[in-house]
Formats: sequence, structure tokens, C-alpha cells
Amino acid sequence: MSTPILINCPACNAQVSNQAPTCPRCGQPISGSTYQPRSARPTASAPPEMFQQHALPTPKRSVGKTLGMGCLAMFGVLVIASALINSSQKGTQSDTPNQLAKSNSAASPEQRQTIPLSKEELQSRKDRVAAVNAMMNDDPDFGKMYAGLEQKSDGVTVYVTDRWNGISDDMKTAFVKQFLTWWGGFGANQKIKESPSDLRLKIVHKSSGRVVATHDALFGLDLNP
Repeated sequence: MSTPILINCPACNAQVSNQAPTCPRCGQPISGSTYQPRSARPTASAPPEMFQQHALPTPKRSVGKTLGMGCLAMFGVLVIASALINSSQKGTQSDTPNQLAKSNSAASPEQRQTIPLSKEELQSRKDRVAAVNAMMNDDPDFGKMYAGLEQKSDGVTVYVTDRWNGISDDMKTAFVKQFLTWWGGFGANQKIKESPSDLRLKIVHKSSGRVVATHDALFGLDLNP
């Protein structure tokens, strides 16, 4: 019988007698194995099954938690971007129509800004002027004292003839009420967005240019301005 010598197990590389039937560590059959020097032997790796029991468990990530954190981060980015955009818009010099309307209501007629109108709105205003002119000129009571109208940024100017000076205050009041009825009626028919200046009237004597009456929603009619 040959002298036992220590060899490396071909499976787990542990030292074992060459005469042992199996490796006491991994159970790999040893009997009949031919000894090879360590430098000439191929290095054997242990089967994966041996190390599965020692492997660290892989941490499981919560999908819901990950998605929630991602959505929260995205929401924070959107809030910051929205704040930056709003601050930049406030710093610009361009005014929206609503801002112009607010500034117009507090400013004097000379300081008021003109709110840009679309082509459709401009045409509707022209149509209203033409319709009211026709109705006032054809009126049997007021046609001879009516001399036209002009819509300006600070209100509506109604021109009257010399007959204005010879009529009573009641007739002058009826004249203004009739004009406002047709002016407002055609405005509603044309779906015109009324502004405070649309109902601010200035009655002007055509030949002299003198203001003989005024009317607005706040103070009403004034026949002695």
C-alpha cells in the first residue's frame, strides 16, 4: 500500500488524503484520484450550491415608495419652475388686457392706455355707431338736434345742433335717455364687451365745441357741466 499523502479536493480545494473515499468537507469522491502537484492542478471552484446558504439576501425595494419619492421630487421641480416663470412675467413691461382695464379705471383720461381690440370687435363698434346714427337722425323728436357721435378712448361724444339751446331740460334728459337706450341696445346685439367709458357721454355743441351736458354711470346726467 502506498503512503497516504495530502492532496487538494478537486471540488472545494480543501486538503484531503488521497486514499479517502470522499472529501470530508464537500463530499466529492476522492478514491482513484491521481495526485498532481499543486502547481499543475487546475483550480477548481466550489459549486454555487455550497455558497447559496451563506449568500446575503438581496434587499427588496418598495416599488410604491420609489414611485412616491420620484413624484415628490418632480412636483418640487415643477413648483420651483412655476415660481421662476411667474416672477419673470411680473417683471416684464407688457400688460394684459385685465391689467390695462384696472389701470385705466384709476387713471385720468390723459393717462389711460388703449386696450387693443380685435378686428371683429372694431367692426362691431363701427356697426353700432352707424346704426345709432341712423336711428337718431330718423327720430322725429331728436333728429333735428342730433349732429352725430364720435367714440373715443375716454367716452362717447355726442354732437348737437343749435336747437339744443332752445329746448327744455326735460327734452334734453329724454334725448340722452333715448341715445343711451339705442347705444346700449345695439351694443348688446353686437355682443360688445362694455367698458366704463362706453357709457360715459359728453354732449358737445357742434358749432362752438362747448360741452353742454355730461353723463356717466356714477353721477348720472349733468345739464350744467
